[in-house]
Amino acid sequence: MNTRDALQVPLDELRTPLRGRHTSLGPTLASSAARRLPSVAHMKRAGFTLIELLTVVAIIGLLAVIAIPQLTSIKDRARVAAMKSDLRNLVTIEETYFAQNLKYATDLGTAYSVSAGNTMPTITLIGDGWTATMSSASTGLVCAIFMGSTPARPAVKEGAPACEKTGSSTVTP
Repeated sequence: MNTRDALQVPLDELRTPLRGRHTSLGPTLASSAARRLPSVAHMKRAGFTLIELLTVVAIIGLLAVIAIPQLTSIKDRARVAAMKSDLRNLVTIEETYFAQNLKYATDLGTAYSVSAGNTMPTITLIGDGWTATMSSASTGLVCAIFMGSTPARPAVKEGAPACEKTGSSTVTP
């Protein structure tokens, strides 16, 4: 009788005392507690090994190293897009005001508002139009737009907002 067969002893034999039975069980399986233990070959593995856990942590760390700078870049691009959108909206409001009053305004009151997190642009009237600049401390960018013949740096095309880093010559159209 092998060890596996010894573990599958019928219940009536387990109830009889060991002295009265003739068994081929070795001294390791002599007690009833030892007979109830499953063999090592039949044990099911539960949980994770330390190597598996360290591998998962390393993979998550690597993904974080790659993803965090990308998320920062996406947030900065979203802020720039919001500033440009606010300046395009300013063109629409200013031109509507001009059509009604035959002049441009430096203060549009409640007719114009900016996106959350942006500051109101500085509007300057020029001979045949206006310029507007908007800056963002969080991105370090200055965006500008103009209508008329006098460009406002960094904008070079009338009605098209452009941005640049403060103290930089790189323009983002």
